[in-house]
Amino acid sequence: MIPVQPQAEGNPEVIKLFEQALTMAREGRLICAALVAVENKGSALRAMAGVPGKELEVFFGLERLKDHIKGQIAEYEQRPQQTRDSADFVCWSLRDQPFSYDFLCALIAAEMARVREGAPAPLKFCFHGAPMRPTDYSSMFYNNVMVPLLPMIGAQIDPRALNGRTLGGHNIDAIVAASRRGETVPRLQCDPHALNNAKQNYGNAVTITLREAEHWPHRNSNLTEWLKLAEAIEHSGERVVFVRDTAKAAEPIAGFETHPIAATNLEARLALYEAAKCNLFTPTGPYGLALFGSRPWICFQHSAEDDLYEPNRPSWWKKYYGMSPGQQWPWSLSSQRLVWAKDDFPTMIAAWSDLHESLKLVA
Repeated sequence: MIPVQPQAEGNPEVIKLFEQALTMAREGRLICAALVAVENKGSALRAMAGVPGKELEVFFGLERLKDHIKGQIAEYEQRPQQTRDSADFVCWSLRDQPFSYDFLCALIAAEMARVREGAPAPLKFCFHGAPMRPTDYSSMFYNNVMVPLLPMIGAQIDPRALNGRTLGGHNIDAIVAASRRGETVPRLQCDPHALNNAKQNYGNAVTITLREAEHWPHRNSNLTEWLKLAEAIEHSGERVVFVRDTAKAAEPIAGFETHPIAATNLEARLALYEAAKCNLFTPTGPYGLALFGSRPWICFQHSAEDDLYEPNRPSWWKKYYGMSPGQQWPWSLSSQRLVWAKDDFPTMIAAWSDLHESLKLVA
């Protein structure tokens, strides 16, 4: 059986464009068409079909399209002139950087560079530009994740940072390398009021954070197995709190406690993690809050070279993270563990039991 390729970024927009063209073609309106299609790894298809002798119209149509694309590229490549080289001034382009938790790693790396170079605190930060194709998701991620992350690393918005260093790209490998050199990796700072509230209401709970997204569904949490784990943990006398995927924040899980606010509010989420006895994950963006936090956690990281999602492949980890399966993040505490296996119940209960015993010994 041939595996279904998960939907790539930009694929929904491509489908919409093709459907529009296909509708016109089926209505009998199109007599000739040319196509350039691009996969993740480069051009996949270049072809023309239709009535012979229409090449000239197609050619000039492509020229006009090229002019339009050139204008987009020119706008895309515009950057503020860097006139501040001090490591405490940094800028992030909203136009050409992803709306993902890569942003958190960029902030961590920037703060480490500031400390390394002896630049004064705080980290001065500025967003630049706007997404080329704004979406509800990009707006949500900017307001609910990116902006709230700044004070968690001690950064402050400062318009002067527009002319500072530009952040971007993968940064986790730089963090790994710096940590191995002995540099301190900063821990995220939780709002004191939010932390106190979380300790009063959820202190010493065991959290389970679920991935339940429509994109790359094979990466989602194995809910059936997680429910078995939650039942076993509760049976041992612990309190379990689920944090559902943001899209399912308000949906209950029968028989278990959930935290809808933490699923949608980053400050509440970090406070919950920092008040917890332990935080349990499969790889997902919010796991970064625990990765750079101070409380115990376990993340079940499956890795295989034939995985359709490249960041799950050992070769990716080696190239972009500087790590191999079996290794731990070099700044992690002994109570913070990557378990290199799928999230099935036997694996998870064994990992939980081992960590739980060590936590009792520490206590």
